[in-house]
Amino acid sequence: MRDKIFAVLVAAFLGLMGAGALVFGSGEMMPLEKRYPAAAPVLSLESGRMSGETEDYLSDRLPLRALLTGTDAIRKRICGMGIDEEILSFGGALNERPLKMDTDQLDKNLRALKSFGETSGLKVTLITPPTAGYVRGLDGSAPLEYHDAELLEHISQSGLDMIPTLEAFTDGALYYRTDPHWNDSGAYTAYTLCCGALGLETRGPEAFKISAYPVFRGTCYNRSGLWLTGPEDICLWEDGEKYAVTTDGEGPADSLFFREHLRGADPYQVYLDGNHGITVITLEGGTGGTLLMLKDSYGNSLCPLLAGHYAKVIMIDLRAFRGRISDLGDIDRVLAVYCLDSLMTST
Repeated sequence: MRDKIFAVLVAAFLGLMGAGALVFGSGEMMPLEKRYPAAAPVLSLESGRMSGETEDYLSDRLPLRALLTGTDAIRKRICGMGIDEEILSFGGALNERPLKMDTDQLDKNLRALKSFGETSGLKVTLITPPTAGYVRGLDGSAPLEYHDAELLEHISQSGLDMIPTLEAFTDGALYYRTDPHWNDSGAYTAYTLCCGALGLETRGPEAFKISAYPVFRGTCYNRSGLWLTGPEDICLWEDGEKYAVTTDGEGPADSLFFREHLRGADPYQVYLDGNHGITVITLEGGTGGTLLMLKDSYGNSLCPLLAGHYAKVIMIDLRAFRGRISDLGDIDRVLAVYCLDSLMTST
């Protein structure tokens, strides 16, 4: 009898929560998770599809969803279940799970970069950092094995001009605590490596005005459910030069930093207004030639450090670019900036 009463109460509770999701749920962005809720289910005869979409739709609209997901995330980690989560907590930070040792798409992308260099007659230099989880796990604290060293060794055998990064990236402090990107210290470390590879004279930190804004919580935070994790600094390094910046043909803006994003949902977009198909940066009085940067979002925070060395920097995000690189004019050097995840999954 007691079991039947309990089952009825559970069913009633779930029914009330489902009704609440339908009545009180909305399609507005969920601010902590920085994503929009799942769309309404579509009638389908495909096995399990409609039930799965219905579950996602109701789950994303549950009353008190943020409280429930946050409490559950803490419970799982207290109970030792955190190893099964999408985001792993170790090394004093939130880290993405290790990448799988699947090199099929990686090899396709490496061949494409190599072919582009051979066809264009331009030297393509690639920089790829190890992941934050790998670096923080060097002390043995990672609950799962990261394969970054093997993957980077595999990339080095591709025939591309590759900048070694393992020896320089050995400190988790070079990455954000709540996001997979390198932070300003990591971007500066990458900058020094690029200067050596590109034949540039490295500028010291004293050449920049550094401003810190304690407003950043990244995508690892959004995906973890650990809402009590505090914000961290996002830092802007300004060299005092005069730039003109166009993004997808719009502009020009007079700064490499779009500070309005510091008050928005994704402060990382402060760097060059986030990802665009093409971003062109022109330095007033610059004489250093033209750099073509093929990049993912890691390049956005690296570019402001490199821009002062070139008369023009053309940033291309191939995920959104629909033009022809051959139409961009004379290019002196090509730098490819991609994280391991992009190299292994982007098509």
